Amino acid sequence: ETPYFDGAFQKVLAYGKATSGNTTTLTDSGAGWSTNAFANMALYITEGTNAGASKTISSNTGTAITVGSAFSSAIDATSRY
Repeated sequence: ETPYFDGAFQKVLAYGKATSGNTTTLTDSGAGWSTNAFANMALYITEGTNAGASKTISSNTGTAITVGSAFSSAIDATSRY
């Protein structure tokens, strides 16, 4: 499940660098997000491991975003979103 981008403007609600993760979760220990603020939106990896990949967000906590389907490699500290 990859979000479809039709070339239209996409609003950026958060950006930064992961501190850790796995194939379905990105963790940013410095974030302070509201729980489930990003549910059903897209997580796009701009640099590092999984650069160019996007997934639909199923849920988030204050410091972690969970996607509905796995990235090809584990998110790590090189991953920017």
